Amino acid sequence: MTVTPVIKVAVPRPIYSTYEYSINPTQGTPCIGGRVAVPFGKSREEIGICIQAQIVSERTDLKSIIKIIDTEPVISPKMMSFAHWISQYYIYPLGEVLFSMLPSFLRKGKPLRMSDSNRWELKDPSFENKRAHSQTKLFHYIKENPRASTETLLQEGFLRETIKTLERKEIICQAATEADYLSQIVRPKPSLEQQLAIDTISCSLGTHQTFLLEGITGSGKTEVYLQTIERAIAKNSGQALILVPEINLTPQNLQRFKDRFGDCGILHSSLPPKQKLDEWIKCKNGVSRVVLGTRSSILTPFSNLRLIIVDEEHDTSYKQSEGLKYSARDLAVKRSKDLGIPLVLGSATPSLESIQNQKLGRYNLLSMRSRFGPANLPKIEVLDMRKENQIDGLSHSLIKAIRGCIKKRQQALLYINRRGFSPSLICKKCGYQFLCADCDTKLILHHSPKQLACHSCERTHPAPTECMKCSSNELIPLGVGTQRIELAIERLFSDTGVLRIDRDSSKSLKSLSTLLGAIEDDKPLVLVGTQMLAKGHHFPSVTLVGVINADAGMLSPDFKAPERTAQTLVQVAGRAGRGNAPGKVLIQSYQPNNPNLRLLVEKGYSNFAEQELVTRSQSKLPPFRRLAIIRSESSDPEAAQRFLELYRDKILSTIPLEKKSLEIFGPLKAPLGRIDNRYRFQLIVLADNAKDLRDSLWQWVPSTSQKNIKWTIDIDPQDAV
Repeated sequence: MTVTPVIKVAVPRPIYSTYEYSINPTQGTPCIGGRVAVPFGKSREEIGICIQAQIVSERTDLKSIIKIIDTEPVISPKMMSFAHWISQYYIYPLGEVLFSMLPSFLRKGKPLRMSDSNRWELKDPSFENKRAHSQTKLFHYIKENPRASTETLLQEGFLRETIKTLERKEIICQAATEADYLSQIVRPKPSLEQQLAIDTISCSLGTHQTFLLEGITGSGKTEVYLQTIERAIAKNSGQALILVPEINLTPQNLQRFKDRFGDCGILHSSLPPKQKLDEWIKCKNGVSRVVLGTRSSILTPFSNLRLIIVDEEHDTSYKQSEGLKYSARDLAVKRSKDLGIPLVLGSATPSLESIQNQKLGRYNLLSMRSRFGPANLPKIEVLDMRKENQIDGLSHSLIKAIRGCIKKRQQALLYINRRGFSPSLICKKCGYQFLCADCDTKLILHHSPKQLACHSCERTHPAPTECMKCSSNELIPLGVGTQRIELAIERLFSDTGVLRIDRDSSKSLKSLSTLLGAIEDDKPLVLVGTQMLAKGHHFPSVTLVGVINADAGMLSPDFKAPERTAQTLVQVAGRAGRGNAPGKVLIQSYQPNNPNLRLLVEKGYSNFAEQELVTRSQSKLPPFRRLAIIRSESSDPEAAQRFLELYRDKILSTIPLEKKSLEIFGPLKAPLGRIDNRYRFQLIVLADNAKDLRDSLWQWVPSTSQKNIKWTIDIDPQDAV
């Protein structure tokens, strides 16, 4: 009997199985966590990750691996364990999870090595070797030019081999990304609340605790982060990871980190592939000490991570919407626990999940109730739009307030979470409404450029001049978006600058930074924008905030909509009065007596959250129960619905009697029932705990496949769309 040495491999395919391959002893045994090239399917080569080695098998029909790519793991044992947990919790193929942890270059099988963007510093300043002339010359050059890049050294005539030799001899090393700030930086003196938070978090370094840092807007949470990070990385070459919702939303905060720590590592999806690989390697090797990143950075390896901070922990951007639908905030909780390090969840408007975890004793609450410095909280007033005359969505009261703001050479910020000119275009004569032919949604009228656009499938059409049904040229735009508000302000205040910030005007960090750089603190200005203006920005000259349409979120059928709306209103209100002048917030509403809105305005976010938790508890909804949505879509609506019916019946047939607390609703047509001519349905599953939910969904998933059906499982979904 022949015994064949075998390894188990996970491949980046949407399949729940792993595969066994034989190895040729002359090749050696691949390392666990290393990449291998394997045959997969018909005449196709796939890059996979070895997840188990030294298996013996009597099978003689196994395919052999093609080659071993890595001699050392690209997935460490800790990250491998993390990946297994993610796969189980989110019911997602292990191979896809593992490859989500790798930069695109490594997914393609390319070598694990830095590009020529490395910077170098001396590790052994006593080097002396008169016979090695080129090495000595390079040593003295780096001594005189610390942090010189590889490109610079090559341009100066040094050979790559010489650089590698000095690195191998540990004469030089990659320069740390942060500057030597500890003895140079002038730190602002913390308030008593800030100091308490800094000391409490710092005392937990080396142990696992989760802190919910609830600080009102302008209370100085960022300074707490900065000083806590200093203490974390000062010991044993520690590293700190700061998660931010979207890298292009907070350029001012990014600059504060760079001013304090120098060349911080930056990780986000828009980085060029080579740069992302370099940043990933620097994190893995411990070169990057302070790293700011978006949600995917929680999947990055670190050699000595000592602190994780999640800024604006309530933000929905932390939830991945495609592929592996993970929550970066929730993964931060798991990872910090596994590593035995502190986690800080910061927000002025914490999520209901985090508030409930704090009530249960899982999180430690740190509160900051006062604004840092002389600034006070703005006064908030609700405008009854039923009694107001208006011009293009702007009430006369708001226009009057803007005029007074400009007269004092101050700035105003107008928030409306709707881009474009108008959300709907209809015919005045026959009532025809312009709809997307491929989606169950209205076409949005844009002014610049003039076109109708579908915000679901992204198709655009030239702006029509007549009705498609009756040929009338009396077309009326209903409702307002950022472009319409911008044009209205330009007409009403022709001598005042207007700056619009939304996804159309600032599609990159560079374009956003350019727009924000145009804001001069002493210049009258009206800012118009979406949520991109609501988060993280510090505009000291903004004294007035106007909220154009506060009703939409409060009236949504999505049970999480009131929470998200309240968070946004508080965040955008927090942009007012951050300088020396007092601030004011005007909220336009056609339902000024809405109980949720009144509670928020009169009693604050904490009281709103308490009442919302009571409502959720009575309704047996998260965070008191666990929720999953199984979605299906197909060009054939009946097939998409049948698929979920089969899934539902399979789950129900395998639930033990003691697990009958599980509730299943559907299949139901999704709120957006058709996108790009694909019909969408969903199955809603509620359970009393995560284990029951997970166990029930795993019953059938690994063997599930259906031709022409795209299906996904969303654990802890952010919305029902």
